[in-house]
Amino acid sequence: MGINFDGHLSLVIYPLSLVIWAPETGVLTPPLLHQINLVNQPDFSLITNDKGQMTNDKGQIAIRQFTVRLLGEQTAGSGVIVARYGHTYTVLTCAHVIAWHEGGGLQVVTHDGNTHIATRNPNFDLGNLDLAVVEFTSSEDYPTARINANNQNLALQQPVYVSGFPNSPPSGSKLEPGFNSLMASYFLSSGDLLLVLDRPLEQGYQIGLSNDVYIGMSGGPVLNSQGDLIAIIGRTKYAFGGVSAYRFADGTEPNPELLSQMESASWAIPIFCHLSFVICPLTNDK
Repeated sequence: MGINFDGHLSLVIYPLSLVIWAPETGVLTPPLLHQINLVNQPDFSLITNDKGQMTNDKGQIAIRQFTVRLLGEQTAGSGVIVARYGHTYTVLTCAHVIAWHEGGGLQVVTHDGNTHIATRNPNFDLGNLDLAVVEFTSSEDYPTARINANNQNLALQQPVYVSGFPNSPPSGSKLEPGFNSLMASYFLSSGDLLLVLDRPLEQGYQIGLSNDVYIGMSGGPVLNSQGDLIAIIGRTKYAFGGVSAYRFADGTEPNPELLSQMESASWAIPIFCHLSFVICPLTNDK
């Protein structure tokens, strides 16, 4: 069983960029192709052994380089670089990561330890979805994650990988105060795709994963074994709030059997639909 993203999408793919067709206005606004960086987009696949441990150093390095840390006075989260136009980089993250920073004070920290002043792009209004677009500028050359519009099938039990920066190390030890400790917490989690709901939860969550995910990793990338970005992580297992944390966007709640499965999964927002600004239905491919 898997999921097909069918013809409901109003989406045109340019290299490294999503271009939006707005049905209500009839306007298509692609970026200028000469502004798009086509060079530094790593080509890799992710290989694991029979214990689910990643064995591909190239893939691990690439993921670490396009996964970023978002820091502010009241929050710390993760994000993924998805595009570059000239010296401007676009980062996709969760809206709740930057909810307290509408007025400024947000920073993006890249893999080399450089800190960049960041701002939310107000042109990307994703409504009630827990997604946000952040931008920063730099003359450095940073890689971007690959979004493959031709790889739209989300088969259950396929390997998936999540990266980000836990606010507390998975080992259970405490982080030492300071910037270096926050960056040293980087974590790459291997797991499987457990659930793909036929309708989204509130805020767009629709993909359940077996991956261990920790507070601070929200906004980080979810990748398949081909290295394609397929979703943004945003919820840990056994979320606070009980059944209300797993309420569907239409206001209904899951039955007890489904709820039990949902609680034991980490949750992510698929990007194939939502980055088109059109919430298209997902249908089971049985």
